[in-house]
Amino acid sequence: DFYYNRSESGFEDVNALYHLTAFHDHIASLGYDTLMKVGVTVDTHGMLGADNSAFNRNGGSPTLDFGTGGVDDAEDADVIIHEYSHGLSWSANGNDNFNNARSGLDEGLADYFAMSYSRALNPFGWEKIFSWDGHNEFWGGRTATTPNNYPAGANIYAVGEIWNAAMSAIYTDLGQIVADKLMLESMHFFTNTTALSEAAVYVLQSDTLLFAAAHAATICNRFQSKNILTVNCTPSSTEDLLKPAAPIAISNSYGFSFLNEDLEIVFDQSASGQLALYDIAGQKVRDLHFKNSKKIALSPEDLAAGIYILNIRTEHAQLSIKLSK
Repeated sequence: DFYYNRSESGFEDVNALYHLTAFHDHIASLGYDTLMKVGVTVDTHGMLGADNSAFNRNGGSPTLDFGTGGVDDAEDADVIIHEYSHGLSWSANGNDNFNNARSGLDEGLADYFAMSYSRALNPFGWEKIFSWDGHNEFWGGRTATTPNNYPAGANIYAVGEIWNAAMSAIYTDLGQIVADKLMLESMHFFTNTTALSEAAVYVLQSDTLLFAAAHAATICNRFQSKNILTVNCTPSSTEDLLKPAAPIAISNSYGFSFLNEDLEIVFDQSASGQLALYDIAGQKVRDLHFKNSKKIALSPEDLAAGIYILNIRTEHAQLSIKLSK
């Protein structure tokens, strides 16, 4: 028997073990059992007693650390699932060194999974993220129903609340299973610089891949309501305010996937190198060498529907991203 009260350290240990196991079983049941398929070291009395918690990649041997300041963080399933969800994001694509916009997106997706998990257990007060650890004299917690619209400044937590609000509304419309699958699938497309508007397009792409675009109108409506997408269901330009220039920039991924338009690859300086496109089976379907170019285009013509990996190498930089058609 694991029987502890809150004054005993075993309480936080068992609470974390239970919720991490239950949540991982849930995502595995949705078909994403490869995410975070790695041993995780969990310290439920860590962070040197601070009122904070963290997921650490730790060179591929990840750790979860939960502080004990204020309310012990590992007493709140929302905190446990939030931090573990940063691990899901890392596991999906190995991203690190996020820019500001991408950090806000990661906070938003982690808040979303915390909301989804606890809302499925008990919908009372579902909009209060960290309903036990926060919303008290120690700190205010966060909300899944923020009235703010994108971009709402550069604070990553404010940006995250906006993403969570849109995804939580999609959960309300479509239910937990569909919304969770859309979030889990779309994460595989994120890069270190993915902003909310791009991520929303990846959610739409995921709906096409998983559900033959059955929910596109609902998804567009919810992202439009938070100014993440425009009224035409295309990415808003506000994300550019938060994104620094990159050595290799990709644009018109939406047009490439849905409108049979060219994907544009723009370099911050004239570059020479190679572009290679692989299908999901690892077969090279496009191979292009370029020299002293500032911009090149990739046509979707003759490509079958599916997932592709685009690799770009120059003398200055390299980039690998996923595309859908």
